[in-house]
Amino acid sequence: MGKLLRFALLTAALSAAWGAEPKWIRMPSSDFEIYSSASEGDTRRVLQYFERVRSFFEKALGLGGGKKAESVRVIVFGSRKEYEQYHPNDFHAAYYTRLAGRDYIVLGGTNDAVFPVAVHEYVHLIAQNGGLRLPPWLNEGIAEIYSTLKPLGNEVVIGQPIAGRMQALSVEKWVPLAAIVGADQNSPYYNEKSQAGSLYNEGWALTHMLMMSRQYRPGFGKLVDEIQKGTPSQKAIEETYGKPLGAVEDDLRGYLRGDTFTAKAFTIKLESGEKVATETASMFDVKLALSDLASRPGKEAETRTRLQELMNQDPKRPEPYVALGYLAARSGQSEEAVKAFESAVERGSHNPEMLWDYGRMAGQSDPTHAEHALATLLADQPTRMDVRLVLAQVQMGNKQAKDVIETLGSIKKVTPADAPRLFQLLAFANMEVGNRQLARVNARAWLENTQDTDEKTRANRLIRYLDEPNAAGAKPAVTQPLAPAPQLSDGSGSRPTLARSEPLPEPPLEPPPGSNAERITATPALPSISGTLVEFDCKGLQPKFVLQTASGRVTLLMDDPKKVVISGLPEGTVDMNCGPQKQVAVRIQYDPPNAASLGVIGLVRAIHYEPGQPKER
Repeated sequence: MGKLLRFALLTAALSAAWGAEPKWIRMPSSDFEIYSSASEGDTRRVLQYFERVRSFFEKALGLGGGKKAESVRVIVFGSRKEYEQYHPNDFHAAYYTRLAGRDYIVLGGTNDAVFPVAVHEYVHLIAQNGGLRLPPWLNEGIAEIYSTLKPLGNEVVIGQPIAGRMQALSVEKWVPLAAIVGADQNSPYYNEKSQAGSLYNEGWALTHMLMMSRQYRPGFGKLVDEIQKGTPSQKAIEETYGKPLGAVEDDLRGYLRGDTFTAKAFTIKLESGEKVATETASMFDVKLALSDLASRPGKEAETRTRLQELMNQDPKRPEPYVALGYLAARSGQSEEAVKAFESAVERGSHNPEMLWDYGRMAGQSDPTHAEHALATLLADQPTRMDVRLVLAQVQMGNKQAKDVIETLGSIKKVTPADAPRLFQLLAFANMEVGNRQLARVNARAWLENTQDTDEKTRANRLIRYLDEPNAAGAKPAVTQPLAPAPQLSDGSGSRPTLARSEPLPEPPLEPPPGSNAERITATPALPSISGTLVEFDCKGLQPKFVLQTASGRVTLLMDDPKKVVISGLPEGTVDMNCGPQKQVAVRIQYDPPNAASLGVIGLVRAIHYEPGQPKER
C-alpha cells in the first residue's frame, strides 16, 4: 500500500513538473462566449466586467448594440505561462484580434491590472466593427482613455490620468510628435517594445488633450472625420486647428506640465449582465480557438496540421474548413481557399465574413456556388446593400436578369456611393428581359448619379441604344466588376499559352418582343497602347504585361488568356516565360480596368507583334 501511495505521489509530481493539460470551462452569454483555463470565480468576474463595459458603451455612447451575428469570444488564460505561446508580442497583457471571421479578446490573466487592458481591447473591437480606420496613435489613444472607465455610484468616469503613462512621459526621451502621428502599423513605434512606449504614451496624451481639453475638444469630431477620409494625421491636425503641429506639440507639453487633466462623467446605471451557468468546455472548440490564435506567419504548416487533426476528429464541423480557407488565402492559394470555403458551406457554415469573401472570390469562376453563399448571407443579413449588389452582379454575369431584378427590386433607399452600380445593373437587367422603357429610366438614373467619366460615356451609350433600337453600334456591356476579394500573390511560375485566333463578335442583341427591329451585331473598337514588352509578371493571382512606353512604364492585366488575340506572328501560339522579356515592340488593345484590378491601365484583349521584332519563346 505504501509503494502504491509513493507511486501516486511521484506521478502527481511529474505531472506538475511537465505541465498537465489545463482544465477549460465555457461561460456563454448573449454577447460574450468565454473559454477559460482560470477558476470559475475569476472567469465569472471577467464576464461580469465585460457585461458592464458593454452596457456603458451601448447606453452612454450608442455603440456596440444591436443584434450580433456571433458573440465575442473571450479567451482567458489562467497563467502567464499558458498565455506566452499565443500573444503577438512580449508587452501586451491582453489583445484584440479578428480571425477566421470571428472577434477574439485574449486575456493573459484575471488580476485587476488586466481589466483596463481588457476595456482597451474592447474599444478596438467596437472601432473595428464600426468601420473606424484610425492611425495607431489615435486608435490606441482613444482606447487608453476609455480603459480608465470607472463606475462611481450612478456615474461612470472616463479620462482620468494614467499614472504609469504620466510617469513614463516625465522621465523618457520625448519623441517628436511628427514621428508619433506619422507612425503606421509597421512602424517600430508600434511594434517594438523598446520604442512602442513612446507611441502609446504620447499618443494617449495627445488624444487626451484633443478629446478632453477646453481648447481642443470642439474640433475633435471634425479631426476624426478628416482622418477617416484618409487625410494624413499631421495635415488633418493642422487644418482642423489652424496651427502647425509644432505649436500643438508646445501646447501638449504645457498640458502635461499642468494640473488640469479633465475627466468626463456619465450619469448611467450599468447592467451586470445575465447570470449564466458554467460548463465544461468542448476540447474540440478549445483546440479550434487556440489554433486560430496560433495561426501566424511562419507557422502555416503547424496550423494546417492542427486543422487537419480537427477535421479528422469531426468531419461534419465547418469551422476548421473556414480557418483553412483563410490560411490558404493569406498564403496566396486562392483555389485552395475557395475549395475550403465551399466545404464549410456544404457543412452548414453561416460565418458571415467567410460567406462574403467566398461569394466574391468565386463570383466569376463558380457563379452557382457564389450565388448560394451570397444568398445565404443575405438571408441572415437582409439589410446589407453591399451583399445585394455583389449577388446581383454574379447573377448578371450568369445571365439571370430576372433574378437581378428580384434581388434589387426591394431596395427603397440607396446611398450616393451605391447608386451608380444599382442603377447600372437594373438598366441592363431590364434591357435583357425586354423592358426597354424601365431600362432607359434606370440608365438615366445611372448617368445622373455617377461622377465617373467612363461610366457617363457607357451610360450615354446605353441610352442612345435604347432610344434608337434600329441603329447600328456596339453592344452596351456591363463592366462594373465584383468587389475585390481577399486574394494574395500565389507566387506562380506557370507559363500561360496565348492562342492566336480571330476576334469573336459579341452575341447579337435581341429586339424587344413584338418589335420589327433587326438584331444588332457589335463591332467593338478598343483603345490601344504601343511600346516595348519588358516583363511578364506572374507573381500575382493573374499575370500582368509590363510595357515600356514613351511616357514611362505601364501595366496591363491578363484576366483571361482565352480572350487575348495574337497577331503579327506566323505561329498559332506564343509561350510566355515569366519574368523579364527580350525587348519586343508590341501594340496592345485593352478593355478598361475594373475596380478589382488596381494599378493597371486595362485588361489585355489583343497583342500585335510589330514586324521584324524578336520574340520570347
